[in-house]
Amino acid sequence: MPVTGIESILCRDVFHFEPVLFHNNPVVVDGGDFAEFFTRGPLLSNVWGGEYLALAVSLTKQLEDLRNCAIDPLFIFSAETERRGKQLEFQLIGARKRLICLQHLKKLEVNGHIYQLLPVLVNSLLVDLLDANGVSHLCSPFGVHRSCASLANNMGCALLASAHEYLLLCADLPNRKYTGFDYIPIQYIKFTPICLQDCGRPRATATEHGRASYTTSPLLTSPTFALPVHKFLPEFTSLRKVAPAYRPAMFLLLGSDAMPRIRLPKSLQILLHKEAGSDYKTRRWNTIISWLSQFAPGSVQPIDQIIACYPPDEKQHWLRSFIECLLDYVPDPIIGRRLSSFLLEAPRSNQPDTRDQALLDSSCSDNKNDQLLDDSMDGKTFISKVFQGYGTTKLRRPDFTSSWPANLVRTFHQSQFASYLFVPLYCPGGVVLPTVVENPSISASVWDAALPLRALFYRLLSGLEHQLGYPEKLLGLKPGATEYARHGTSIVRYSIPVDPFFLDSKTDSTDELLATVLKLPRLDGGTNLGSLLSLSLSLCLWHRWHISNDETTPSSPEESPLLLAVVVCAVANSINCSDTFDVELVKHYGSILGFAENVLSATDGKTANVTQSAKHVLPVTFRLDYVHEYNSIQIIYTCFKSVVVLLDQLVPTERRSKYFRFSPPWEVFPSGRLVHWLAACIANQEPPMRLHCASGFWLPRLIRVHHQTATAATLLQRGTSLFTLFMNKTRAIVEQLLPAAPLGYVKQNVPTFELDAFKPIEMEDGVVVMDDNSVDSLEYVEPFSSPVLRATSTSPQMSPQPPSHPNCEDTSRTASVSQQQRKAHAKHLGHGNISLQELGTHSNRKPPGNLWKGGRRQTGYADRLRQRLLSKQNESK
Repeated sequence: MPVTGIESILCRDVFHFEPVLFHNNPVVVDGGDFAEFFTRGPLLSNVWGGEYLALAVSLTKQLEDLRNCAIDPLFIFSAETERRGKQLEFQLIGARKRLICLQHLKKLEVNGHIYQLLPVLVNSLLVDLLDANGVSHLCSPFGVHRSCASLANNMGCALLASAHEYLLLCADLPNRKYTGFDYIPIQYIKFTPICLQDCGRPRATATEHGRASYTTSPLLTSPTFALPVHKFLPEFTSLRKVAPAYRPAMFLLLGSDAMPRIRLPKSLQILLHKEAGSDYKTRRWNTIISWLSQFAPGSVQPIDQIIACYPPDEKQHWLRSFIECLLDYVPDPIIGRRLSSFLLEAPRSNQPDTRDQALLDSSCSDNKNDQLLDDSMDGKTFISKVFQGYGTTKLRRPDFTSSWPANLVRTFHQSQFASYLFVPLYCPGGVVLPTVVENPSISASVWDAALPLRALFYRLLSGLEHQLGYPEKLLGLKPGATEYARHGTSIVRYSIPVDPFFLDSKTDSTDELLATVLKLPRLDGGTNLGSLLSLSLSLCLWHRWHISNDETTPSSPEESPLLLAVVVCAVANSINCSDTFDVELVKHYGSILGFAENVLSATDGKTANVTQSAKHVLPVTFRLDYVHEYNSIQIIYTCFKSVVVLLDQLVPTERRSKYFRFSPPWEVFPSGRLVHWLAACIANQEPPMRLHCASGFWLPRLIRVHHQTATAATLLQRGTSLFTLFMNKTRAIVEQLLPAAPLGYVKQNVPTFELDAFKPIEMEDGVVVMDDNSVDSLEYVEPFSSPVLRATSTSPQMSPQPPSHPNCEDTSRTASVSQQQRKAHAKHLGHGNISLQELGTHSNRKPPGNLWKGGRRQTGYADRLRQRLLSKQNESK
């Protein structure tokens, strides 16, 4: 739940962080935050449809840095099927705001929202890269924030992420026996390892605040590397003034995307608006802190006072929404233990209730309390129980994978599916499809061409749930699937009928089902394309969609500039990446695309006389329609992969696909910018000459050869043969393709949700009080730059000076507490913990079990992860 303004409140003081050198430790990583952070490269990196090869090289370096620091990462992803309150409306508003960015791209301009338009295959690339490097990862069936927080707490290790929710979830809650975890914001890390000479095996020492600190032992003499990070210290923030019972409600009262405008008692509004000088969010936060500090832990008086602000007909609705949203900030140890069992591949039962009980320790103190919490309680009683520390087992959303076959569950945990495909089935309200770079002048969205594949995926899973006897799990089907995507210059709702598709495990096979349902020709198996056959079929499906939906007949495959550019890049890259990839290959492609751009600028008569405006960030030869179609091809490719993987898990092993294999994104789609400029150059040729231009001119230049040798000639001949084989196969499939069966879906206009509904404003005597500073501005953080937060920072955002406007308490009391706090913290920093200037000790929580036994560097990530989880299980027993 994005919480606007909370980062500037909790992260602006340098004393809220502890600078440490992080190494020799496990760490849970929010995979989505990690991918988004490192994808935010130079300003125009996201415009071209994905620079996957360059991104793979960059991420590989980051993983190597973690390995050099002996940091064992565990990446967590999520299907994002949990949505609360008004989050759907908030997502639709965000999608509309990103459409403005597309309008700017049409005019060769960009705005701040360009960083939110992530490439299509970013998460898929990260997953494939983690597999290639032997790094553990897991896709959770629960919300990503509670999954990461619960697992980090269960494993007793740090969490690396950037979402605001972790600022609250990392704090300990004594009333729940929840110890929290060390939260390391990714945006404050300098990803440049520091070499620590004369460092050895860590040994644990106690600190003043009860957290483990690691000093070095002279047993090992080899140099050790560490990452300079900043660990968030919630105990040194204003959160300490609020009783732990009320902390889960703090972000909701401040305002989030789930509940953006909770009303406050009128007395608080008057106090809130009397404060001047600071922004609205800070004033509201200070007012709430001061107000909640007056109540005894577990009291429902704050809720009573808030409910009194609502009319009688709105009170019950508000209570239900508040309860639903509150659960996202209540730590759940059951989720942590369940994810640990997934990682250990524990035996799974087809009965969800039985498995839930098996994962609960007999010593779990929440067991009795959980029996007292269920949805039959009235709202205030439930909230009172939550404030008193009772668990929430009865109200937890079930694991939607609970009844699936074990092999399908493992495939889901391995992140082999596009995550957005599960939302329309298991989340009420449908899915807001990610906004990617596309041409707003084209009425059809980039998502339209892959709609038959997504509909087939929905039908297959719906049929599985009906066959297993759990159709009630399909909360999103009302009765069809709902998707939200761009159509023209607006967002529309797609209502897609979903008829359950029932498989016959005795006769059905993946290849035959695909041929029957998608109207594909039968494959003879005589092709040597390997994994490129999947790309060939994806291009054929893209071409067929254009035949059915374009007003004019599209070019044949041999004359389509974009298709030829995609093929020539994929073929050349399959040869160049046969062994490995490196930064030199990225530079090689960079020189080719630079040459292509210069050739186009010199020969394109249509743009020769166009003046480059001062507002134009993109070159005048930029073709937004090419990026639009390139993204459409990528979406078809990833949806086709999800369908094939799903079918392979639902049919017997001997009936799985014999033809379709899928390569990592950096092999199939190495560079969107390269594809763009090659397509533009090929389009300048006469249609009959385009095929020869691609194979005879551009392909030999793309294949990397260092010297004119016999080996180089063999590579060129091999590339030409593969290109010819690919085009012949694609042409044959296109000629045999039958028209796709109509889906019968319906497009509907979406009501306009006012952005003002999500601004932090309050009503007082009929007057609307608004503050323009209450909305966070878009601020870009260079991924490889020095961290914004430093121990000696003098910037206003991270200034160590006290805030200019005190909290809503007695001024002298506040100043006294602040001074004592800082003295204690200074003592803490000097007691066995390290600053960025001192290289003596390394602060973190003690890892479980015998993690530090000899020979640690000779074991792999998976072995060490299993060892930690088993040790944790044994300790809990």
